Amino acid sequence: MSLLAVRNLAVSFQVAHGWGRRQNLLAVRNVDLDLNRGQALGLVGESGCGKSTLARAIMLLTPIDSGSIVLDGTDLTKLSAGTLRTTRRRMQMIFQDPRSSLNPTMSIARAVAEPLVIHEGRLSKQDLAKRVGGLLDQVGLPSSVARAYPVELSGGQRQRVAIARALACKPDVLIADEPTSALDVSVQAQVMNLLARLQREHHLAMLLVSHNLELVRIVCSDMAVMYLGRIVERGPTGELCNNPVHPYTKALMDAVPKIDAADISPSRLEGDVPSPIDLPSGCSFAPRCPKKNKPKACFAAEPPLEKAGRGHLVACHLADVTKNQ
Repeated sequence: MSLLAVRNLAVSFQVAHGWGRRQNLLAVRNVDLDLNRGQALGLVGESGCGKSTLARAIMLLTPIDSGSIVLDGTDLTKLSAGTLRTTRRRMQMIFQDPRSSLNPTMSIARAVAEPLVIHEGRLSKQDLAKRVGGLLDQVGLPSSVARAYPVELSGGQRQRVAIARALACKPDVLIADEPTSALDVSVQAQVMNLLARLQREHHLAMLLVSHNLELVRIVCSDMAVMYLGRIVERGPTGELCNNPVHPYTKALMDAVPKIDAADISPSRLEGDVPSPIDLPSGCSFAPRCPKKNKPKACFAAEPPLEKAGRGHLVACHLADVTKNQ
């Protein structure tokens, strides 16, 4: 059984559209996702495809329309607020921008200690200081940082503090939402190497949301590709990078810069991404799909995720899938 199992998860928002009208924006559409202990899964896709919304919905920070989020056999969507608060210590999140995720009025010591105080009750000042010092050491920060405030730290240091805070309660699941995109290029690799090391050492199940395919290729054993709120392909990272089946995945891989210009044979996409307020009928990727002579099924029905190999799933009417493999 998976440590974290997401089933048929759907999230929508009511947005203003036109004069006094409000319409439904489908941000996440019937997503299934599994995460095992010690597994690092990368979630990739274009900006606006629903990656961050899905991550926040799994944490129940964003209200969901339907579906289930099962952590180690317990459906989080059915828990009371008090029980969910207690259970949430097992799932922690690292946000994209540490400047907004850290309270500027709190010292670093207080920010890192806060989850310990909330979930472990009263601790002596000595025990609390020792725990905070140990967490800062794990993320490569000196103990003197505990007396500082977020504004006194660099972006990379602030994100290390956020990682330390996420590890404070020894979670089973870590969700990292674009953890390096707000950082300087010079420190992005350092922070990701730190995350990868901590994920291995603590045997964490990690969901890494990123638009950086090279980063996901290095850090994650598995990858899921999202387009307009749906998972359209999922499988081992090496398989998806070297043998993508869905034309959208192929286009993403072709867009990664290559050293040898002779190797570049981009799969170009035409047109704009359809609006999640007014989705096209059939496959939502069909209007941009570069494949020729598409069958009527592409415009009539959304393709389900089907097997395309061992551990490899794809949602495409044109994919050469092997069912029941």
